[in-house]
Amino acid sequence: MKYIVIGSGGVGAVIAKDLGNAEETTAVCVADIDFEAAEQAAGDIGSKATAVRLDIYDAAVLVDLIKDYDVVVNVVGPYYKTAGPVLEACIAAKANYVDIADDSAGVEKLLTYGDACREAGITAVFSHGASPGITNALGLYGARQMDEVEEINTSWVVGSTGEPIGPANIWHVLEMCSTTIPQFLDGDWVEVPALSGSEEVEFRAPLGVWPVYYVGHAEPMTLPRYIKGLKKVTNKGNLWPREADFNSLVGPYNELGLSGTDTLKIGDVEVSKRDFASVNIISMITESMEGTVAEGEDVGANLRIDVKGSIGGHAAHLVYTMVGDMNDLTGFSAAYAAQAVAAGDISEKGIFPPEGLPDPTPLFNYLAGKGIKIHEQKTVESLLEIADS
Repeated sequence: MKYIVIGSGGVGAVIAKDLGNAEETTAVCVADIDFEAAEQAAGDIGSKATAVRLDIYDAAVLVDLIKDYDVVVNVVGPYYKTAGPVLEACIAAKANYVDIADDSAGVEKLLTYGDACREAGITAVFSHGASPGITNALGLYGARQMDEVEEINTSWVVGSTGEPIGPANIWHVLEMCSTTIPQFLDGDWVEVPALSGSEEVEFRAPLGVWPVYYVGHAEPMTLPRYIKGLKKVTNKGNLWPREADFNSLVGPYNELGLSGTDTLKIGDVEVSKRDFASVNIISMITESMEGTVAEGEDVGANLRIDVKGSIGGHAAHLVYTMVGDMNDLTGFSAAYAAQAVAAGDISEKGIFPPEGLPDPTPLFNYLAGKGIKIHEQKTVESLLEIADS
């Protein structure tokens, strides 16, 4: 199997190394506009790996590069900017595609490529990371335990320790936390104000109870398309610790109208408002967070998926929780999808989110092999059944 991983940041490096360690892999190419970063990621893999410099917006070069690989893994964000160019190149090169697209605007665009992927004879799997990704798969798994399913609510909190962070991450944060974003409420998609819907949610230790808010993620966009009967699908998220709360980081830029993609004139120079905000937010994170988190105190990434419906005529509530490093959770999930597509285990032509794939359990088994534990709590009212596993 031959893979090309586009993007060599924290997640891309995990994916490339995981694919490089797979017995069936013969070659992994790590591509990035930052050649030194790509070279470092490839060097961590060994003789199977090569590195190339790549600008994804150079369509001719991109198509020529990817045409000889079994699967292209796109780890370049933010996806509202990058999903189209890379997937269109895969369609032209007839190369299979996997990504970890998270923001709802990028996912909305990806959903339009179904016919083009089928006509090209390729399999494209999108949003196969942690959230979205593992959250979607657990939502599907939980729904299948129900006789009738009504709600799937996904929540997440990611620890932020003030380590170096790139502008793509902040562009994503600004995209999902500004203006209005889609949620699936009362059986239909509606636009709600970003960072509204504040809720205290109980996560696994060491985090515990933490506030989360509506954000523009993929889960509400895709789960209702594949699971019948749903009346509500939401995604809420936040950062840890308190100094990194979304309302502290993004709220002021929303209030000042500086989180959008239009331009701002500073003297004689026009700059993107989002670029301006991202530079300031990065500075704020690195400076204000310095010294606030002691080594070893980071809570990691906490995911929680609540599935509500009925079993045997009784109200039922399934809760899935997990804790891990966000790069690992996201990277291992995407690496699994890439290998499943390359091996033909996922072979239908078209474009699919995780819950559009036939069986989520191989993903859970793959994650278990990496030491990642998924916890289930099951409550069925009137039967007094409460089980943890």
